[in-house]
Amino acid sequence: EMATQDFCDFLIEDFMTKGRTTPEALLGLGAVAGSYFSIAQGQMKLPPDAEKNLMNVMVRESLRHGTPGSKDWASLAASNDSENKHISEYMKAIKPSIEEFFLLIGLEDPLGRAVSVAKAVGRMVAVISVEDVGQIHPSIAKSLAKTGMILGVNFKEHVITA
Repeated sequence: EMATQDFCDFLIEDFMTKGRTTPEALLGLGAVAGSYFSIAQGQMKLPPDAEKNLMNVMVRESLRHGTPGSKDWASLAASNDSENKHISEYMKAIKPSIEEFFLLIGLEDPLGRAVSVAKAVGRMVAVISVEDVGQIHPSIAKSLAKTGMILGVNFKEHVITA
């Protein structure tokens, strides 16, 4: 819970106040969750539905905080206007602070890290799409989060330097 709130605060206070947009924040944080998941896949045998379960962490957290609309993010199309070319840049801006937090609390397990970040992604979806705030339509926010996670899972980590 502490990690979730800290990651959301970081995105808002550090990433977005430096001129980054809300869609970039969702894509970037989703990509960080996906990259930790990819590391976990490389280190251990995961169940075939593990990626879907990670997405469900985002779904549950967003619903818990009032995101309207579909609970089935798997049926949402990935955001087709989001290209991979900026994912490295977003991850380079976001991941070091998240990594520092995990080192501070002693969380080394990449799957645990993926779940913690995925929970923050779900909360950010709720924060930016609930009625009072409404920066982005819920279906678009969900699609961006899903896309970020997919891009992060498929991104080659060795290209990112801190």
